[in-house]
Amino acid sequence: MITLPLSYFGPIEEFVYLAQNNTVTYESKEHFVKQSYRNRCIIYGANGLLRLTVPLVLKSREKTAMENIKISYAEKWQAHHWKSIKSAYKNSPFFDYYEELLLPLFLEEVDTLKNLNLKILSVVKQCLQLSCKTLLNQEFKAYTDNDLRLNIHPKKNPTLQLPRYIQVFEERHGFHKNLSILDLIFNEGPSAILYLQNIKL
Repeated sequence: MITLPLSYFGPIEEFVYLAQNNTVTYESKEHFVKQSYRNRCIIYGANGLLRLTVPLVLKSREKTAMENIKISYAEKWQAHHWKSIKSAYKNSPFFDYYEELLLPLFLEEVDTLKNLNLKILSVVKQCLQLSCKTLLNQEFKAYTDNDLRLNIHPKKNPTLQLPRYIQVFEERHGFHKNLSILDLIFNEGPSAILYLQNIKL
């Protein structure tokens, strides 16, 4: 069974696997992987690509299990993230259509990164009308070659061929692939699921 990293509004590549499988397992027992999609996403704004990062309560030298990672609310990052998303996508074809579903995710202070990402996953599945069953693993299994838990990463190119779709600021900065699933949802709307299903695994 496919095992995916539990991401913060993860990249399009992640959701291709959800769209084309009946059941997917999400990793919840690993140690937190820094500089990964687990606490960040990449959106496309007026000035180009923008990285949104969830601040965490971390002891820099200690490895911490993903399920125990606490979110920091010392700064008003939720308001900043939503403002950035709205600024980037308010002129997209489907922002108004999904705003009501997504906004509550930025109003509640969730305790752990795992719980926040699970809430996000549930809402994104609604937006995409995904019927895939998602499970959490009960024990950690060692990483393997070509492991999606490590390969779906901001510093790695996607292994899938992701076709172009129309993006809000494409005329200014060109097309950018494998952005946060939010980019596909706001630009493609109900057709996003068809885009995901038509990509060759």
